Amino acid sequence: MSDCAAPRPISSPIEQPATGRILIVEAEHETRRALHGALHERGFDVLDVSSGDKALGLARTIGFDAVILGISVPVSGGIEACRELRRILPLLGIIAVGPRVDEAGRIAVLDSGADDYVVKPYLLPELTSRIRACVRRVRARQLPEEPSIRIGEIALYPVRRVLEKRGRAVGLTPKEFSLLSLLMRQPGVAATYEQLLREVWGAGRARNVDFLRTLVRRLRRKIEDDLSDPKYLLTENHVGYYFAVPDAE
Repeated sequence: MSDCAAPRPISSPIEQPATGRILIVEAEHETRRALHGALHERGFDVLDVSSGDKALGLARTIGFDAVILGISVPVSGGIEACRELRRILPLLGIIAVGPRVDEAGRIAVLDSGADDYVVKPYLLPELTSRIRACVRRVRARQLPEEPSIRIGEIALYPVRRVLEKRGRAVGLTPKEFSLLSLLMRQPGVAATYEQLLREVWGAGRARNVDFLRTLVRRLRRKIEDDLSDPKYLLTENHVGYYFAVPDAE
């Protein structure tokens, strides 16, 4: 009987299946085939093999999202296969499946490169949930890095509308984000009160500078270390505000 089976064609690496492309590595034939069928029914594209060596060969040529790796696999052995898979494919999701072990054994498996360890006998819904979570993490790692605007210790991510200071997220209201985004896109260039009011609030509020001053005070509390001596969000007297670039840059 064939050691590797696929009930339906495997998609190309570019056209990823919506649920995920999975490789099962399991020595026991009946267990391997049962899991293959169950995951296929749940929408995964599945291949299965009986040894770590065969898994390594396939993983080099097919773009899997995750590997379900039995740690009792012969030839390479589960932990050795896991270590080698992680070495050649750093972004691959690896879920190790094996008997109940003590803490040291579990740590050894995770240290070899596994993302998760599932104890046999497992409940299929739980394993499926863990596979889906693993696939989501893998695909998130593969996304192009989101462009950001970085000035000093401040980083603004326009797509997610997120602000970070020293790598820690800072919560912003929509208007705070809009104002900061306008200023950080043109660092060192003062935007007038009228321009900022029109862009953030609309033309109807273009003369109410108090709205703007209140918003700037709130932003300074969030991004400045010393409110009495701000270094980022600065005032251009009688003109407006600008986002300064620290001298070190």
